[in-house]
Amino acid sequence: MVKAKRQTFLVCIRCGGATVHTLLASEESDYRLCDVEGYFGHEPATYHLFRCDGCTCISLYIWSAFHSPHSEFGEREHPVRFADQAELPAAVRLAYREADRVKNHSNAAYAVLARKVLEVIAKERGISDRNLSRALSMLAEKGAIPPILAEAATLIRIFGNAGAHPGGEEINGWHVEMIDQFLELLVQYLYVAPAALHQFKCFLGINSNGKPLDS
Repeated sequence: MVKAKRQTFLVCIRCGGATVHTLLASEESDYRLCDVEGYFGHEPATYHLFRCDGCTCISLYIWSAFHSPHSEFGEREHPVRFADQAELPAAVRLAYREADRVKNHSNAAYAVLARKVLEVIAKERGISDRNLSRALSMLAEKGAIPPILAEAATLIRIFGNAGAHPGGEEINGWHVEMIDQFLELLVQYLYVAPAALHQFKCFLGINSNGKPLDS
């Protein structure tokens, strides 16, 4: 008799909520992690491969001392939700999550909420103009974003407008992927990359001008 595969409830990125997942395989290995001093550590780990029974999305969970060992399956390593990045300001992260939740359910809704992320970013950057077109232009004029990202942000705004108005240009899956990629690049540029660079400089013991911290 074939043994039934184990099933459990996990949050699915594609479905947007907790769904039944089937455990396809579990394998013992190790996990390698570099600490803040630059040293690599190894810990025993268990890799769990799951499939969402609703949408068939595959996810990988790792259990180890580095991955919430008090949980049953550890933490999801794939796919990663970019919206959960700790470097994002709270308001930006919330707006990004709202858009992320509908990405696989409604093209038009995603376009509208991606536009909202731009509004939140502009406000977080100290621009109070309620006209998003002018706000984005001000971001570019201040040098907060380079020309290519300013142009990408303008396209996201245009698609967001189309998604919000009946009879506008239909938003398809290709548009959604482009919006998603450029929105992530914008957030990476404004928040994630600067935080990573600051952390790296701290590790090296240098300040923002490239000089030793004790100089």
